[in-house]
Amino acid sequence: MKVIQARGAASVQALVGGTVEFGTFGGPSAVAANLGGADIVFIAAKPNYSVISLWTRKDSPLKTLGDLKGKTLAVSRPGSATHTAARLALRRGGLTDKDVKFLHHGGLPEMFASLEQGLADAAFSSPPRPGFREMIDLAALKIPYLQGAVEVQRSFLQTRRPLVLNFMKAFLESLKAGKDNPELAVAAIAKRMRMKPEEIRAAYAPHERVWEAVPYVRADAVQAILDLTPGEKNPERFIDNSLLKELEDSGFVRELYNKK
Repeated sequence: MKVIQARGAASVQALVGGTVEFGTFGGPSAVAANLGGADIVFIAAKPNYSVISLWTRKDSPLKTLGDLKGKTLAVSRPGSATHTAARLALRRGGLTDKDVKFLHHGGLPEMFASLEQGLADAAFSSPPRPGFREMIDLAALKIPYLQGAVEVQRSFLQTRRPLVLNFMKAFLESLKAGKDNPELAVAAIAKRMRMKPEEIRAAYAPHERVWEAVPYVRADAVQAILDLTPGEKNPERFIDNSLLKELEDSGFVRELYNKK
């Protein structure tokens, strides 16, 4: 298997165009692609909750979600994972989009440059963010939201189901390995991303808190995206949990977690 890393819309375009067979990008991007005519389906969640954090400068007086009223928030492109997570967090804090100003950016480096320069009051991003204060860990709030998922084109699933099923077996085995040996996962991610292990540990912790042994895609996690999107309101249209159910019914999951 060849792993291709891409940013933003490039990963979605690669899956829709058939350049890659599997996608592991944000739920909002897949929903937007489908509403634009694609036929991508979610086959596993990673995870069903937001694992993005709210960051401020170290000297910021902001303490709660309610304190964001009237503030400027740094997020990436409209409809992205950070933008959607920010909107859902505002709802949890009793605020609406109209209560804040969103400052959109092409990527995380630009977002935190704006935060550092005082152009934004807070930013939404996964950890770690050295030099900034983590104001709120949204994973601790367990806000339903399909921040990431495993995706395939529906036609590919229909014609190559045995291959996709084998991919899902490997995916579940990797989740189990990560749960059993976090340092193994941290080392592998650090090597792949060319980052220091201590930086990866900070990002690993919130994900570990919301991982599920059998990561079925929850309807409410997709519904959270649709509630912020004009048009389609049926989350089941985007979900195919049949592969995970097959693996659970076959005893694969039970045997995986009973191994000594």
